[in-house]
Amino acid sequence: MGWVMGLSTSLLYLVSLLAVKLAGGQRPILISQHADQDGNMVTPEKFRELISCFGNLPDAIYNLFKVMNADTSGVDNLVFYEPWVKWTIMCFTIVSNWAIFSILTAVVSENMAKVTTEHEQELEAEEEEIKRQKIRVKLTKMFEHLDIDKSDHLTRNEFMMIWDDESREQEFEELTGRTKEDANEIFEALSTIELGQQVKSISRDAFIEGLNTEGNPLTLRSIMRLEKRVAELEPQLRKALGKPPERQASQASFR
Repeated sequence: MGWVMGLSTSLLYLVSLLAVKLAGGQRPILISQHADQDGNMVTPEKFRELISCFGNLPDAIYNLFKVMNADTSGVDNLVFYEPWVKWTIMCFTIVSNWAIFSILTAVVSENMAKVTTEHEQELEAEEEEIKRQKIRVKLTKMFEHLDIDKSDHLTRNEFMMIWDDESREQEFEELTGRTKEDANEIFEALSTIELGQQVKSISRDAFIEGLNTEGNPLTLRSIMRLEKRVAELEPQLRKALGKPPERQASQASFR
């Protein structure tokens, strides 16, 4: 938008300079004293009045600015006195009013549309975050009801209790979009074998955050988060299976 304003200002200034030199000032180059349309000879005083619209740079800028806004009252007398000025004013109007203002309008409209789109995206993001926060609260309450032994982990049996209660099953489906047919898949995806445990279980954070992002599209960030989680679980799996850590295993094979 700034460059359009700069272009308009530059055009107005340059054309005003030319107007003062060619059709105004003390000695206009392209306008001379002659008879008017009625055949009456124009007096020197009347001639100075006719070219006064371009008598100096401020007056020329002001009157041409009026022309840019479709107001030709400042140059009407000169237009009817000198025929070629009509065509010049017409060309200036086309360039300044139609072309530049059309570009300015398009730029402003585009910026408004962009701002509106960004605002709508921000509102959608806020609404989505509020929705996720509500889901997080409900999943936390559900986890606390399922965690009978208060270990902050859900065993398979505790996790399957979701579908023992019809209202809880319906709430779970509304929150996650997953049904009982997906139970085994969800448990395998969220469960881990913690140190000191022999069976898989789902931690509180994995249950809440995993199910709260279940419907998200696959992104690079989610892949990196998954790789990080796998890397964190690998030492625990090796220890649970009685295998040496990866570094020790690689050193032993090198020897």
